[in-house]
Amino acid sequence: MKRKIICVILGLSIMNLCACGDNDKSESKDIGNNKLEVSATTTSETEEDYTTISNQGQKPTGYDSNTVQQIYIVYNQKLYVSKDNNKYVDESDIASIYPDFKVVAQVKKISNEEIPDEDLEASRVNEGANVYANNDASELLIYDGCVIEMELK
Repeated sequence: MKRKIICVILGLSIMNLCACGDNDKSESKDIGNNKLEVSATTTSETEEDYTTISNQGQKPTGYDSNTVQQIYIVYNQKLYVSKDNNKYVDESDIASIYPDFKVVAQVKKISNEEIPDEDLEASRVNEGANVYANNDASELLIYDGCVIEMELK
């Protein structure tokens, strides 16, 4: 009797493991000259969609998994991403620390559910934050209580 119970439990466990398949769907999104891969995974038990941004080794951030994980901004139809080295300085000190950067705009729209794709749309910052650019706009700064250094994606 004990052997039958163990066999039944073992059989159910194997069936449960086989049912844990991975339905992976992915798509890419073009933003200017940049291409971003986005994948959505559906679990077979609940059929809920969980969208994750696969961004060449993007590390966990603590944000919900179905939202944008990094700071992004679109400026002049180009996508920029945070360098992950924020500097906590007063905004009045930016000119002396970053002499080649000038205020060029303010963040106009926030998108934390999808990667921004409109000019001056950003993720994970506040609307109205000042945007600074260097002479050739190869790098940006966003001031949102601290300096966030941005680079082309």
